[in-house]
Amino acid sequence: MEGTARYIIGLLISVPFMNLDAATGGLIPFIGPVANALGGADISYFISFIVASMIYLIIT
Repeated sequence: MEGTARYIIGLLISVPFMNLDAATGGLIPFIGPVANALGGADISYFISFIVASMIYLIIT
């Protein structure tokens, strides 16, 4: 359960960094504000991984 909570927190924090428009071929027209400021770069995977890892290291 704890691992799932860390994953969900990491996922929620990464939403502003997502570009679902490019990832889904326009099926889901969502570009987060940070991704938009970065010219459409989707760095949410990296952000999610880093945040979830930091939460894991702090709590463990």
